[in-house]
Amino acid sequence: RDESRLRDLAVGNHTEEASTVDTSFEGLGALIVAKETVTSGNPLCLGLGRKGHQVKLVPCFRDEVVSILSEGWETGAVVEEEVLQNNRWSVGPCSSDGSLKRRSDNAEMESHPGKYTPAGPHCLIKQYGGLRDGRCLDIHGERVEPGGQLQVYPCMKKWHQMFGFGNGTLAPTGSIHGSVPTHVLKTIRNKGIKTQAPHLCLGASGRGEKVYMPWSEDERNKVDLSTSNYVPREKKLLRCRDDGKIPPLKLWTNKHLVTIPCSDAEAVIEFLMVPFIEEEMAHDEDDDDDHYENFGKDTKDNAEATTEEELNVEL
Repeated sequence: RDESRLRDLAVGNHTEEASTVDTSFEGLGALIVAKETVTSGNPLCLGLGRKGHQVKLVPCFRDEVVSILSEGWETGAVVEEEVLQNNRWSVGPCSSDGSLKRRSDNAEMESHPGKYTPAGPHCLIKQYGGLRDGRCLDIHGERVEPGGQLQVYPCMKKWHQMFGFGNGTLAPTGSIHGSVPTHVLKTIRNKGIKTQAPHLCLGASGRGEKVYMPWSEDERNKVDLSTSNYVPREKKLLRCRDDGKIPPLKLWTNKHLVTIPCSDAEAVIEFLMVPFIEEEMAHDEDDDDDHYENFGKDTKDNAEATTEEELNVEL
């Protein structure tokens, strides 16, 4: 019933009350930026990299743009020519129970609960432009256990493609999360064999202190979240842990993102929304490929050479 209602809301079939959802800020798409990296030497965004359908944490901008970003740039706007390919998203349609808007002063999505949805409105988040234009952010296989792979997939308007924005109660402020349907939660709880998180946030595998193992019925399809596709090298993580620090999110550059229980705050990624505007600039598309190749090499080198000073930065 919940899933059917969300689907009706997404396609505009629900008329119970006027919508209080405002996603007009992203009429030309939005850059979804990891908040922690906004003032870093290379801001990171939700994206796909130059190929593939799996969702990663990738560099937002072309090299020459990063050096000229001004303080507070995230509260303004960006143009397509500044941003690397497959980093542009659209938000909506959304359910209308509750309220949702982007705050212009800090670029956070502000969500408030509705009568039927305590986690607030949920929206489709779709690729904007590129080879996968119109494909939806998707929890692979409707997986409800932690560690679900995130990808873009043709839109089906089901629960695992509808995402809410954390309001600081059910999920951290700035987080993006899927909500497991009530009937699925009841079924799992009635079986009494496992604990199910009601909300699954986009997160970084291995960043939190919790370790997630596949459920018994998932042995055949389990994904090893400890591989280099998902986590940085162990010695880098251990060095941070030994110093009592949360590993910096930059270590997850070009790593695949996964679903994490929203209660695991260290692993959950907080995001900001930066709209696109139109502006004409000359741009050689081949530069994107060069950037990804070079940044991948730099990241590998940096994973070996991060200094003690960098690791001691207050996070």
